[in-house]
Amino acid sequence: MNNAIVVVFIYACVVHVATHTAACQPEVDILSEQTSVSDPLEARFVYSISILKDLNEKILALDHHFTSLSAHHDVFNLSNPLNYPEFTSLQDYVESDLKEKHTLNVPGFLEQNAVFASAWTLVSLVLSDKSATEKSKALESISCLLDFTMRIQNDLNVIYYETDFLREANEELGLKCNALFNDHCRLIGYDTPLQSCREADDWENVFAHVNMKFQGMQSQSQVTGLLAKVTKEKNDLQFRIDLTVQFIQEYTGMISQGIKHYQKFQKILSKYEQEKACVGQLPAAFTQLKGDVQLTLEKFENAYQMPELFGSRLKMLMYGVQD
Repeated sequence: MNNAIVVVFIYACVVHVATHTAACQPEVDILSEQTSVSDPLEARFVYSISILKDLNEKILALDHHFTSLSAHHDVFNLSNPLNYPEFTSLQDYVESDLKEKHTLNVPGFLEQNAVFASAWTLVSLVLSDKSATEKSKALESISCLLDFTMRIQNDLNVIYYETDFLREANEELGLKCNALFNDHCRLIGYDTPLQSCREADDWENVFAHVNMKFQGMQSQSQVTGLLAKVTKEKNDLQFRIDLTVQFIQEYTGMISQGIKHYQKFQKILSKYEQEKACVGQLPAAFTQLKGDVQLTLEKFENAYQMPELFGSRLKMLMYGVQD
């Protein structure tokens, strides 16, 4: 069996590393028992490109997931009472009385400050001409809202900024993955960028270029004057494989960090003491945020982790042999 067919067989077994199942394992065993690539470096380079392909899919899926988390986008609004109609209605209700008795004009930027607006509204309620019963009823209508927004404001800021940090880290990994793929392909004479290759489903062409590259090096290695050139080219290929191993560590490190962050977010959102007392009065977006955090944690723990990269796949990538 010629090398081109062998490379295609190898690629078929690794092209979907993230979704690799036991059903594919017999094909890998048959491949390892009945066929071999003349240069193990070729099989390793195939695995290196295939792993980059699969990691790119994970990174794209994670980027899409971050974009789809609507509650995360509105997290600042959750902690600002000025975004709730019941609070702004109370402002209008009590401030009209106060403005009739006093000519104090509050600067506009202070009116938009959540902490000042909350305190000013409560003071206005106390100083208004409303009856004690009306004041008590008005205060009761926003008590849960004010308690929620004031208590959880800092915690929601933590969630917002740390989620944004993870999103940016994922974007950076995406750029590195694209650059590393392009660097691999430059050595084999394939000049199509990763995303264009992905959209065109041009993977067979990529691996055909790998095979042609190694066939060319094999021929050149028989020529005494070209031996040093072939050695340098193999070192360059080996270096790219080493970079892929490092990139795997970066990716898994980011996923582990994400799991820790979202476990912390769960604790933050579950510690709000008045949740039971204020059930039915808390904003629906708070419940949605808790659901988003739970969903994202599950995705980090299951969909985005690739434990197989630390087993037979890593062994194949580093040494060119399978279990």
